[in-house]
Amino acid sequence: MNQEESFDRKELIYALEEAIDTLSPRERVVIYLRYGWGVRVHTYDDIKLILGVTRQAIEQMEKRALEKLRRPSKSKKVRSIMEGMYG
Repeated sequence: MNQEESFDRKELIYALEEAIDTLSPRERVVIYLRYGWGVRVHTYDDIKLILGVTRQAIEQMEKRALEKLRRPSKSKKVRSIMEGMYG
């Protein structure tokens, strides 16, 4: 990986973290655990035990969080960086 790719990757990670930081604390935890951000990917059952809520509640939190992250105001910066990286 060259310096430009490394910079783009760091910029993308920063933009993703910035977008995720706008979520509620529980939504943030669900996204980090479900998608392995910095750790392994966890199942709904794993997260259920960690948060002490039902699987259905976790699925709803995940769905709500992903809908928020897809909003143009949240995804604009990430999309821009990715377009620059992958054309």
